[in-house]
Amino acid sequence: MKRYGIWIILACALIGALIGAYGALLIVREAGDLTIRVLVVGQGDAIVIRTPDHQTILIDGGPDDATHRELSRRLPLFDKTIDLLILTHPHADHVRGFIPLLQRFNVRRVGISGRTHTSGEYEAFDTSVRQRGISQEPVWQGKKLVLGKDLSLDILAPLRDERTITDDDLNNSSVVGILTFRSHKILLMGDAGEPVEKELMRRDLLSDVDVLKVGHHGSRYASSAEFLKQVSPETAIISLGAGNDYGHPHKEALDRLTAAQAKVYRTDINGTVTIRMRDSILDIRAQK
Repeated sequence: MKRYGIWIILACALIGALIGAYGALLIVREAGDLTIRVLVVGQGDAIVIRTPDHQTILIDGGPDDATHRELSRRLPLFDKTIDLLILTHPHADHVRGFIPLLQRFNVRRVGISGRTHTSGEYEAFDTSVRQRGISQEPVWQGKKLVLGKDLSLDILAPLRDERTITDDDLNNSSVVGILTFRSHKILLMGDAGEPVEKELMRRDLLSDVDVLKVGHHGSRYASSAEFLKQVSPETAIISLGAGNDYGHPHKEALDRLTAAQAKVYRTDINGTVTIRMRDSILDIRAQK
């Protein structure tokens, strides 16, 4: 029996060493890198950003528990902290996945668009944030979130003066921002559509970007030709679920992206899309 006990102790020690080595490998591998992953969460959005100093930022939570599973796979084993969580707008396919995350992760700050919703999913999210005493802050046009050395998220929308947006679609209240790391730029559109695109162009808030996270899952009502000409993305990423009920991505949007000469990745076909940035290098890879 003593011999078996020794073997069990040795096996546990080996497993512990392997786990420690794996965590250390992840940290070393991503040291100095900015890593952005557009996760596979079905018909919804979830983007996880891992900064060079190992902060974790999560933009949207997807429609279910898939985001929690993806984060558990992608983050170092014992890292259960989300430094900043941003809800672009309170629709279920962006907020529902936050509810289990708030129970299982230590969330330090929450950024919100300021628009609320009467849905059960949004109310459960709001209640959970308040019960945990998590700091909430509105992220509106003009706000600059400094996320690290040479790393910032400039908020372009929602606009403080929403009279210019004529419809009451919550999609057009989405948090829109440009993530800048040194010379690289990624435009994150949430579910914002053409009314927001037009207003951002009118206010001269847009510039050339390297990567566009396409608005509203590739809807025909987003990514207009004029907007794409203005931002001129080399790469476009669409987050959506296979065989979704909305017909996303719509052919019209795909045709406009093709005409703009953007290389298109889709999470329903390509799986998780990973963007890594270091110094002047920008590397984009997909699971498939």
